[in-house]
Amino acid sequence: MTRDDYLWDKSGDPDRDTQRLEQLLGEFRYRRPHRPVWQRPTTWIVVPLAAAAIIILTFTLQSDQSLDTAIQWTASAALGTPTADHTPIVEPRVVSDGQWLDTDGTSRLRIDLGGYGEVLLEPGSRLRIVSTDMDHPRLQLTEGMLHAALWAPEDVSIETPSAVAMERDGEFVVAINEDDRVCLSVNVGRVMMREGSKESIVPAGAVCEAYPESGPGTPFCESAPDRFRQALESYDLSRHGTAGLDRVLGEAGTCDLVPLWHLLQRVDSKQRGRIFDHMAELQPPPDGVTRAGINRLDSRMLDRWWNIIRHHHSCLICTETSGLNSHL
Repeated sequence: MTRDDYLWDKSGDPDRDTQRLEQLLGEFRYRRPHRPVWQRPTTWIVVPLAAAAIIILTFTLQSDQSLDTAIQWTASAALGTPTADHTPIVEPRVVSDGQWLDTDGTSRLRIDLGGYGEVLLEPGSRLRIVSTDMDHPRLQLTEGMLHAALWAPEDVSIETPSAVAMERDGEFVVAINEDDRVCLSVNVGRVMMREGSKESIVPAGAVCEAYPESGPGTPFCESAPDRFRQALESYDLSRHGTAGLDRVLGEAGTCDLVPLWHLLQRVDSKQRGRIFDHMAELQPPPDGVTRAGINRLDSRMLDRWWNIIRHHHSCLICTETSGLNSHL
C-alpha cells in the first residue's frame, strides 16, 4: 500500500499534510439533505407507533428555498378532508400563526415547513401553529399523533401537554393518549424532551414517555426487554424510590446505558455512586471519567461518557441487533 491508496480509500499509510487538509476543510464537506426514512430503501423502519401509516407517507424536498425569501408554511390533504380553523382543506393553502389544524378519523394532513421539513398529522389529531418564524418555529400538538422529518436551521419545538420535543435535523413520532401521556419515538437524530429544568435526550432507536405531572421520563432503547421497561416506568412514576432503583439496576443490561446515564443526573449522590458502579461493570468509563467526578456531576465527564455511549451503544444499533437475533 502507498500514500496514494490513502487518497482513494484511506487504505494506505496516512499522509500528515493530507490529514491536516481534511481537518481544515471538513466543515465545508457537502452534506446531502436528509430524506425521510420512509423514502429511503430499507428493510425495516423503527417507528413503533402506527408503522403502517408510514407506508403511505411521501415527502418532497424543496432544497432550492432561498434564505432571503419569506418562509411560508403550507398545509395539504394527504388523505380525506382535514380542516384549518374548521374550514375544509381541499387545495394546498398557506397556514399562519394561531391557526388550528384538525384531522378526523379518516383524514391526514401534510404540513410543509417552508422547505425545512414536513409534518404528517395522523387521523384524530389536533395541532396549532404557534409560530412559523424559522428563528423560533413552534407547533402545539394537543391530541393524536404526528410524524416529523426536519432539516431546519433552528430547532423546531413541538409542545405537548406533558413536555416540549425539540429537534432541527431528524425524524421522529410524537403521540398523545387520552390521559395526556406523551410518547416520543426517534428514527434519526436525537430529540430533546424538556419540561421546566427537566430534560431527556432521546437518540435514534429510543423511546421516551412524558407525564402530565412530572414531565419527561427516562428514555430507553426500543429493543429493551419488557421487564426493564416496566421497572423504569415504575421508577419514574414512584418519585425515584430506592426500591425502584434496585429493580431498574437488577434488570439493566449493556443496551441500557442510555437510561442509566440519564438516571445519574436524577438521583442523589449516594444513589449516583451505585449507578456509576453498575455502568462501569457493563462498560468501563472512558479515560478521565471518574466515580468522584460523576458524583459531583462534572459536565465534561458526563458529556465524554455520553459521546461514548451514543456512538458505541446507540439504541439504533441495539434495535438492529435485536432484530437480527430474533431471526436466527
